[in-house]
Amino acid sequence: MKLIERQPSKFLENSRMLIITDTGEAETVLRNKAYTIPNLYQFLENLENASGESLEMTRCFVNVAPFFLENERHQLIRKLALEFFHHKNLANWEEFISYQINDLVNAIPKGQEIDLVQLIAYPLFDRIGRPLLGVYPNDYKAFDRRATVLQKLVEPMQSIRKLKLFEEDVKLLVSMLREASNKKKPEAIYNCALPDSSFLERLLDKRPLDETSCYALSIAMFAALAPLVQTTVNMLALIISDLNGKPFVKQDFIDNLDSLIHLATAPKYIHRIANDNNYIGEKYIEEGTTILIDIQQTFDIDPKKPGRLSKHFSFGVGAHFCIGAQISKKILKELIPIFFEKFPSTTIVSYEIDTDNSIAYAYKNFIINQI
Repeated sequence: MKLIERQPSKFLENSRMLIITDTGEAETVLRNKAYTIPNLYQFLENLENASGESLEMTRCFVNVAPFFLENERHQLIRKLALEFFHHKNLANWEEFISYQINDLVNAIPKGQEIDLVQLIAYPLFDRIGRPLLGVYPNDYKAFDRRATVLQKLVEPMQSIRKLKLFEEDVKLLVSMLREASNKKKPEAIYNCALPDSSFLERLLDKRPLDETSCYALSIAMFAALAPLVQTTVNMLALIISDLNGKPFVKQDFIDNLDSLIHLATAPKYIHRIANDNNYIGEKYIEEGTTILIDIQQTFDIDPKKPGRLSKHFSFGVGAHFCIGAQISKKILKELIPIFFEKFPSTTIVSYEIDTDNSIAYAYKNFIINQI
C-alpha cells in the first residue's frame, strides 16, 4: 500500500533533534523514564520571563492538554477524560454515532466528483465531535479553524511570534465557549436527538477544574479530533488507491485495521526529551535532545503472521496511549465499510497534499469520482 508522499523533515537540519525510524529504538525511548514529554509549560514560562509577553491562556491550555503533561496533573486530566470516553459511557452514544455516520455517507451525492476532505472530514467535527464535547460556538467555522490549528503546538521550539498567535486563539476560543454556555444547546444534531450530556457539560457541572480550565480542556479534546479526521481521509485514500478496481472486502479491512491505521495515521511524530546523557543503541544522546519518533517509519511486521503488525505507535504507548483510541477505531470500523458499500467503484481524480503541515500527514483535498 502506498503511503502519503513524504516531505523532507525540516527538523533534520537541527542538531538538537534526532528522528528515530527503528522500531526497537522507538520502543526503548517510549518505555524509558529518561525520555519524557517536552515540558512546554516551563518553556512558555521561560519565554514569558525573557520577552515580557503574556502567554497565560496558552499555558492554561497546555496545563490541561494530556499530550503536554506528566505525573499527577497528567493523571488527573486523563482520569477526567477517560471517565467520559470509557466504553460504558460511550455506549449511550453508540446509536447516535451510528446514525450520524450513516446519514453523513448517505448525504454524499452519487455519480459525480467529490472531495473527501469537504464531505467526510469536516462533517465528522459537526456530527460527532461537537455534540460529544459540547462545543457549540456561534461561529462554527471560525472556532473549528482556530481550534484545530492548536495541534501544531506539539511542534518543538516555537517562536514567540507564533506563540502570541496561539495565545490570541486560545483566548478567543475560551471566550466563544463561555458565551455559548449561557445559551440553550441544540436538542438534536441532523435530526438525531442528543442521547446524553456532553463532556463540557459534565466538567462545568462537577467543576474538577476552574471554569477557564474546563473550557480549555474541551478545546484540547476538540483539537485532538483533527488527527482522527485526517487519518479517516488518509485511510479512504489509501484503500481506494490499493483497490484499483477490485472489490472492497469488509472482513479483510477489519482483520487489517491496525496495519491500515499505522499506514494512514496523520501524526508524523511522537515527541520526547532526553533528561540526561544517554544512548539509544549506539547513538549517543545529549541531555536536552528532542527525540522525534517517526510513526509511519516504525513499521514492525509480526514474522509469525505476515501482514500483521507486531508493534505500532499510532496511538502512542504506555501512560500517553491515546484517550480517543477506542472511539477512533469505532468510527473507522463503521464509516469505512459503509462508504464502500455505497460507493463500490471509485477512481482518484486528483489530490493536494498539505505540504505546509510539519506535524501531520494530511490532504488539502482529495477528489474522487464514484458511481
